[in-house]
Amino acid sequence: MITELYILDRNKKIVCILSNQTGEKVFYDYTYTSYLETGAEIFNFSVILNNDIEKYIKNMNYVLFKRKDKIKMFQIKEYSDDEIINSTVRTVKSEFIGLELYEDSVRESIIEGNIRKVLETILQDTSYEIGYISPKLDDVIGTIEIEKPTPIYSAIQQCIPIFKNIEIEFDFELINSINGKYRKIINIYADGERGRKTYKRFDYDFNTYGSSRDGDAIEFCSGLIPVGSNGIGIKEIEWYKANGFPLDKPLGQDFIVDPEAHDMFSNEGKYILKPYETNDSNPSELIWNAYYKLQELKKEKYTYDIPIYLTEEEYDDIEIGDTVYIVNDKFYPSIQLEARITELQLSDNRENNKAIFANYKEVRSNIKNLDRDSIINEAIKKINDIGIGLSLIHI
Repeated sequence: MITELYILDRNKKIVCILSNQTGEKVFYDYTYTSYLETGAEIFNFSVILNNDIEKYIKNMNYVLFKRKDKIKMFQIKEYSDDEIINSTVRTVKSEFIGLELYEDSVRESIIEGNIRKVLETILQDTSYEIGYISPKLDDVIGTIEIEKPTPIYSAIQQCIPIFKNIEIEFDFELINSINGKYRKIINIYADGERGRKTYKRFDYDFNTYGSSRDGDAIEFCSGLIPVGSNGIGIKEIEWYKANGFPLDKPLGQDFIVDPEAHDMFSNEGKYILKPYETNDSNPSELIWNAYYKLQELKKEKYTYDIPIYLTEEEYDDIEIGDTVYIVNDKFYPSIQLEARITELQLSDNRENNKAIFANYKEVRSNIKNLDRDSIINEAIKKINDIGIGLSLIHI
């Protein structure tokens, strides 16, 4: 739980401290939302105004708090004042300060190299520095083309697909709070690397509700036509399952098809083909990457919006990017899956806590039901496996 907010002036010096406990400087009704896909964060809260607070809770000032030993810093962008019975409440909306990189631009250029080199070039005239970069990305080379003056934040976001869906974290370290000095850091994780594999289990029974599951087949296709850099294709590649490849692709054919996807759905017997464009310059890498992409596109995609019911300890532990288990038997078919938290909203009001999960994997065989009958049946099975133990139970 967030217990203290530090209000900073425009020079990032502390001017006020708010508490979520009783007193004259109390904040409440807060929501802290983080997004895995972009690294963005939002923080909103309310405070009862008095003369002392009003002069500090204003646009362009900063809000800072600590969560799990990490500093979170936001800039106030909007507020609204509403009268209640005997006072006035100010509702504040703030954005994480990484968005200040919208205010600086990268000029026209072509930047080639690994993500470290690209970021060093993009960030060279800013106050941001590079922190952690996943070793998995050292040998991943990409090219970013800046065709016109582009906000630095937008240029960083362009790097996400180019470097295989990297995950970005904006971090801050305190140097001197009196002088308003902080290190601004950008950490880069490989796809799927941010967060922890806690495998925390979220169970939903008939005392909880509000989950939703959305499925779409908008991007469905049964085959891909891969096109790499300089227009290279895969006509010269020959694949046969008999030789250990995952599917058949005759020499001279410029596309790959997944027979399972074609059997599931076709356009009056015809393949449903889509172009797949990438920066790959090697036909062998191109066809493999197209194959992996096809495995994603041939399936109906699901996203889940699931309210989370947390104890205070669980609330303090959960993080964006964490891999968890979700079990909900009220759906047909039931939801039993492993997923990553891609959007996380935390609040002092438990009803406003929610998480959006994606990148899920069905793990029905690995997740055990914890209802009474399942526990008893599993115990009996273990006893049967022991053999002699069964006769002891019957005595």
